[in-house]
Amino acid sequence: MVWAEENVKNYGGDKENIHVCGDSSGGNFAAAVAAMSADRNGPGIQSQNLVYPLVKNWEEEKKDPLASPLLKEDIGRMPRTCIIAAECDPLVDQGLMYAAKLQDAGVEVEYHMMKGMIHGFLNWTYRSSFEAMDRIIENVNR
Repeated sequence: MVWAEENVKNYGGDKENIHVCGDSSGGNFAAAVAAMSADRNGPGIQSQNLVYPLVKNWEEEKKDPLASPLLKEDIGRMPRTCIIAAECDPLVDQGLMYAAKLQDAGVEVEYHMMKGMIHGFLNWTYRSSFEAMDRIIENVNR
């Protein structure tokens, strides 16, 4: 994130308006980057936008909160969050648990369940795919 903050102007961006976004394991990366930035007093991330995120790895060596953001204890400093869930996704419970944990810690959270959708739906041209992108764009533009 430090590199992004230092170079964002080269790409037409604003260092005061940085957001992270990812789907599936990319949602894991986005949540980890947001957590690292909050914990290390890094650049201020305005929002994390997670689409059917993998936030809990089940392998024994994945107990680190950066590999499993759901395990992070101190999450009250996380940025506002938009979670897009797919109703027919094996990861649907992970996103819901993460949203609840963030809300319990006082983080502003939007949670959107996309009915009938499966994992990976964002990559297809479903009406729900466009609706999900609209939710993320709305969150970023706030």
